[in-house]
Amino acid sequence: MSILGGFETTSTAPFWFSFYMPKYSDIQQKIKNELKKHNLIDGTQLTQDILDLLIYHRACIGEDLAFFELKIAIVRLMQRISFEDPGDAANNSDGYVQRITCFPKHLAVRVRIDTDKNFD
Repeated sequence: MSILGGFETTSTAPFWFSFYMPKYSDIQQKIKNELKKHNLIDGTQLTQDILDLLIYHRACIGEDLAFFELKIAIVRLMQRISFEDPGDAANNSDGYVQRITCFPKHLAVRVRIDTDKNFD
């Protein structure tokens, strides 16, 4: 059961992150600004010391989910892409599915590849 619980938690965290980032573009911009502040460009090798500097990033994914592997994945995503809300074109309002953990029932976001290496 603990293995399944760990899998469910780890797999649903990126879904919720992808679900909320386009809805709160100001939060997404704060994360990108934090990466820019610490000069974490696309080619930067990430170490635990560097990841510990990212206070806002840690707050967004939560203390419990801020373990090394998930944090690296989200930092790399935020260095390369931006999430955009597709608006009425997608039906993201039908709640969630409850299993061991809950995750969005419908998830549709637009992903924009960031061509500017300065995250602007």
